[in-house]
Amino acid sequence: MNNKKILFFDIDGTLISETSGEIPESTKTALKKAQENGHITIINTGRTRALIEPRLQDMKFDGYICGCGTYIEIHNKVLYHKTIDKHKYKEIIQVLKDNETEMIIEGRESIYMDTETKDKQKQAKIQEFLQRGFPIKPLNSEDLSFDKFCFILENPDKRENIIEYIENEGLDYIDRGSNLFEVVPKGHSKASGMEFLLNYFNLEKEDSYAFGDSYNDTTMFEYCPNGILMANGKEDLAQIVRFVTKDVDEDGIEYALQHFNIV
Repeated sequence: MNNKKILFFDIDGTLISETSGEIPESTKTALKKAQENGHITIINTGRTRALIEPRLQDMKFDGYICGCGTYIEIHNKVLYHKTIDKHKYKEIIQVLKDNETEMIIEGRESIYMDTETKDKQKQAKIQEFLQRGFPIKPLNSEDLSFDKFCFILENPDKRENIIEYIENEGLDYIDRGSNLFEVVPKGHSKASGMEFLLNYFNLEKEDSYAFGDSYNDTTMFEYCPNGILMANGKEDLAQIVRFVTKDVDEDGIEYALQHFNIV
């Protein structure tokens, strides 16, 4: 019987507190102990590789699933990478502009935003991202290359226009609520990344544990028999997980790993 487990972790609201913006020391200690016990630790995030902060890299995860399954890396080796068709780049950005959205275009090396905006709130968000070390370039960059994108509808009446375009272009989307949408190449999700790595490590679904808090973790929870919802997460997701742990700020990761005898 194989006792090795593979542990998948969302970032925001799971590893990183959305209250303090910090990673609890108990989380760092528990994940290190899990690795010492022979288990595999994987970040599974909607963020692209460019947005894996140094403090997360310092935790020495065994690998990353980034961009909702569009990028997979194990021990510094890239196993899979899917980008959006480069011939569609300008068209996608124009559609998002025409339909009144605030967009974040996300690539492996950089993210692209409207750096020329005069909107004070949008400029404040850009400055916050820069302070966190996120590599940001303007939307008209010559080296534009992206795997996925997010947008916020500023005019909800434009929703159907964009959704129709996304579906016609063979893209999938996640409605994250509050007019926020995440768009990826068709067939890609946090779950598709999990399946890829289970095959890679020759492990069964029952050997996997998924930690998350929000609606973009839904596919992860539906795929994994051992879904763990943070107490600070979306309450209705409790119906599709095996266990609800404590809040991220109350040592929720450590508590769940102890509950399942992983540490």
